[in-house]
This record gives sequence, structure tokens and C-alpha cells, in this order.
Amino acid sequence: MGCEPKGVDRRPINPDTTAEAGWQPQAVALRIYPSTRFVREQGTPMLEARIEMFDQMGDSIKASGQLRFELFAAGSAPGIDVGRLLYSWDIGLMGLEEQQRYYDPITRAYLLRLRLDSEAITRREVLLRVTFQVGDETRLIDEQPVRINW
Repeated sequence: MGCEPKGVDRRPINPDTTAEAGWQPQAVALRIYPSTRFVREQGTPMLEARIEMFDQMGDSIKASGQLRFELFAAGSAPGIDVGRLLYSWDIGLMGLEEQQRYYDPITRAYLLRLRLDSEAITRREVLLRVTFQVGDETRLIDEQPVRINW
């Protein structure tokens, strides 16, 4: 018999009773990583975005839902004035395949490389807004300026 930490219950969880069993972690906040930036991949300009989801305790978690990325022209005034919409992308995180493709277990965040049509966008001030939607109920939003990495 090996050593096991006290209080560890090794019985399997019955999926029919998990809702009655107590707290179910879910995403209540998101954050755009400060390392989000423009990059070139094989000569193609891209927006490299990392998105972290948080549960009610402030811990990073995975989440199932729809991500929307919007890139806006930004002004140079304090507080960043949002201008016209330049790009938008919709990324589903509904299935296991998408979770495996985008989730980075090392940073505990989603890593997305979003293709741009032109490098010109990377030379101006822009603001990235990310919205995460779960059904019709939960909607989480964060935004930040994007920096150039070359």
C-alpha cells in the first residue's frame, strides 16, 4: 500500500451527480496577455494573441465558448480612442480538437496566430478587443493596445 495524501477521495465521479456535488469552475474573467503582438511567420504578418481565462477564485482555466477578436484603429490620446474596425476573427473553442489546437499548457492560456492581409496595419496604433461568449449568458471582454515585435 502506497502513501496517499489525507482527504483524497479516489472514488470515480458520477457525471449525473456533479451538479449536486458542489462548485463547478467556469470562466468569469479573461485577460489578453501583455505579450500579445504582431509577428511575421514565413513572411506573413500575424497577430499573435494569448488569452487567459479565470475562474471565480482567480485561477487560470480552460473554457468552452466562442472567442471574437476585433482590431480597431486607435488614437494617441490617453485612454486610447477607439476608431474604426480594421479586422475581426471568430474562433470557436467548443470542441476537444479546438482546445488541443489553441490551448498552451505551459502558459495556461490560449495561443492564436491570426493572419493579416497587409503589413501596413502593424505600423499604426491599434487596439485589440477580445470577447468570450458562452451561449447567450456569459460575455467576458478585455482590450489592450498591440505592439510590434520587429
